[in-house]
Amino acid sequence: MTITPQSNRLAVDADALADLLSISKAMVFKLDASGRLPRGIYLGRRRVWPVAEVAEWLRAGAPSREDWEAKR
Repeated sequence: MTITPQSNRLAVDADALADLLSISKAMVFKLDASGRLPRGIYLGRRRVWPVAEVAEWLRAGAPSREDWEAKR
């Protein structure tokens, strides 16, 4: 995964994650609900995903959350 200027942030919300992965925001939520994305973190009420972790997860072949957390 190449980090682009938009993704130069440490963490991204669901909208930016969808742009980063070239999927819809609805698909981000579907993947998250089915345990197929890394676990997001909450900053206040806002849920974000660390960009570095998403990049690592993709390099690892986008495993399920369960497999991803077991590897970490």
